[in-house]
Amino acid sequence: MKYLDCGFEYILSLIDPVTPMGREELRAMTFLKRDKDIEAYHKRQLEVNENESKIESLKSILERIRDIRGTISNLSSGKILDDIELFEIKSFAYWSERLRSVLGVCSFWMQLPDLSIVFSFLDPDNAGTESFYISDRLDNALAVVRKELHRLQRNREKHGEESLDELIRQNLEIEDRVRADLSGKLAPYRENLQRSATTIGKIDLIVALVELNRELGLRKPEISSGEYEFEELVNPELAASLSKSGKSFQPFSARFERKSVIIGGNMTGKSVLLRTVALLQTMFQHGLFVPAKRASIPVYDAIVYYSGDKQSFLDGLSSFAGEVDHLKKALEIVHKDIGGLFLFDEIGRSTNPVEGPAFLMASAEYLSRNEKCRTILTSHYEEALEIEGAQLFIIKGLDHERIRNEIGREISYYVDHSLVEIESNAFFPREAVTIARLLGLEREFIELIVRNLKESCE
Repeated sequence: MKYLDCGFEYILSLIDPVTPMGREELRAMTFLKRDKDIEAYHKRQLEVNENESKIESLKSILERIRDIRGTISNLSSGKILDDIELFEIKSFAYWSERLRSVLGVCSFWMQLPDLSIVFSFLDPDNAGTESFYISDRLDNALAVVRKELHRLQRNREKHGEESLDELIRQNLEIEDRVRADLSGKLAPYRENLQRSATTIGKIDLIVALVELNRELGLRKPEISSGEYEFEELVNPELAASLSKSGKSFQPFSARFERKSVIIGGNMTGKSVLLRTVALLQTMFQHGLFVPAKRASIPVYDAIVYYSGDKQSFLDGLSSFAGEVDHLKKALEIVHKDIGGLFLFDEIGRSTNPVEGPAFLMASAEYLSRNEKCRTILTSHYEEALEIEGAQLFIIKGLDHERIRNEIGREISYYVDHSLVEIESNAFFPREAVTIARLLGLEREFIELIVRNLKESCE
């Protein structure tokens, strides 16, 4: 399945179910469009988390459970199971019962069918273990034949070879009869076996999600009826990368209205913010908790996120063609009168500086025509300040006091990524020259840039 290029695949890579059924549940996760479906995922995670003392026991059992769905299929089609398949069912019933015991009284979605009778069919000696062999107790004639067979094998009596071969044949015949009899007894329980396998997959996935929540510090978001707000939003992938080099990720906090535009200098974090919002929404609409201290998020029918050159390259398009393609998808949603979240990073930047701002202004106006949609744009065009009815933000950018007092640090040290709401008459940031200087661009070249800027303003 193709996901938005927002870092969601990194999140998925950290989710680690231990059963084949759990991994299949993970692969089957879809974009949820109904409040109740998202709430169901959230509720399940909370329920498992409340039983924290049981999680290690659950994992210990889940790790031992085999995938027997192929064996169940053979049972359903009337095939006689062999010794390996009978062992698989006994082992599965054994661990399923252990899991059911650990779960105790639990919610309906976690309730496992009683497989004790399935286990008893395959454990006639009451050994109480998962191992399986065809016991003498499974057929009265089997004990007689095996006893005589063992006697002949020990004594190797003269003229006993023919008798030995006949006893071996009889033994195999009886064992085949036992397998057929067991397969017949187990057949009525195939639906319970299948239901147990499916439920175990769901439990396994939720346990893995709870562990992910702890690992990344994820929290349950609130489903809102319209407001869009988050506090201390973090990008887990970037935070992990920064941590390796001894740095930390500066969280974002914001409350977005239906039409928001974010401005800021180069390298101040506009693109990272938008990518993280796309990740936030994607995680939310797959039923996951989110990397924010607090979040209130609406449910949308679709997300359109465009991040520029990298995404265009991956799609085999030029930057401008990629931008137009994503705009077309957004316009379709506007016309369908369904809910959409539109996230465009530096829209219009891939065309010329005359037409680029026009694309920005038109996008902000047109995409907000559908009241069920929300548009968040980033831009480096000054015309962004003139967008009618837009909520405007600026990323603070360079901390000039730090620049004056401390030199020789990496540029990230001087950047304040805080998001601040501004008025339309705010001063548009011009920090490219300062950033270039911090990046070590030659002084003479910097002076040439400054001279050209002065001349263009005269």
